[in-house]
Amino acid sequence: MKEQIILFDTAKLAKEKKFDLNCHYAQFVEDEEPIYNESAHNWNLYEEGYSVPTQSSLQKWLREKHELSVEVFSDETRWEVIVEKLPSYSAYDSEYSSDDKFNTYEEALEEGLKQALKLIK
Repeated sequence: MKEQIILFDTAKLAKEKKFDLNCHYAQFVEDEEPIYNESAHNWNLYEEGYSVPTQSSLQKWLREKHELSVEVFSDETRWEVIVEKLPSYSAYDSEYSSDDKFNTYEEALEEGLKQALKLIK
C-alpha cells in the first residue's frame, strides 16, 4: 500500500507554518506534479520549493511539534474529521470539526491537516 502525499495547496500552507522535515517528494512553483527524489530533503529551504510529505508524516509532525491531533472516523457511510488540541497544550484558540462528510478517508484527512495547519499562529 502506497502512502498518500499531501496536495500542493496543503504543502504551501505547511511551508508557511514552518514544516521542517525531510521529504522524498518536492514540488516547485513551475511544476504541475510533485517530483520524487531518492534522497529526502527539506525542500522548504528553497524559495521556490515545497516539501510534499505523506499525509501520515504531516499528521505526526502536527501532533509532535504543535500538539494538534487530527482524527478521522466513519459514520458507516462517509468519513468525518476532527482536529483537537492535545490536553497538555493550550496555545490555539479553537478546534475544528467538519460539517462536511467525505467520500474517502484520505479526503477527510487532507481537510483535517489543512485545518490543523490554519490553527498554528
